[in-house]
Amino acid sequence: EMCIRDSNQWASPLDQQLQQTLVTNLSTSLPAALISSTPLGQTHDTLNVTVTGFHGRYDGHAIISGEWILEHNGKLQKQPFSLSLPQSEDGYDGLVRTLAKGWQQIAGQVANAIIREQ
Repeated sequence: EMCIRDSNQWASPLDQQLQQTLVTNLSTSLPAALISSTPLGQTHDTLNVTVTGFHGRYDGHAIISGEWILEHNGKLQKQPFSLSLPQSEDGYDGLVRTLAKGWQQIAGQVANAIIREQ
């Protein structure tokens, strides 16, 4: 469990924030699909995302890593992700902004993979 405090950009616990961003991004990328963070009944695809890294590194890069597993029509597709972005500005706020930008990229990758599966 990870919680970034002291920055109003991350007012809710980090996992909720990331989940909400992912839901919003996927909903935009997949307009025909109903995307929800709560189960939708029996016949739905399931996306499990595990984030193992979400932090700044000593060399000024923001690191995001983990994996996602998509269950689609009873088939499992598993994909690791790892992203290292140079921090656009110094300090904590710069790190938060860079991490947010990186997470948008991950959400885009997930959406593209799901579109290919349809």
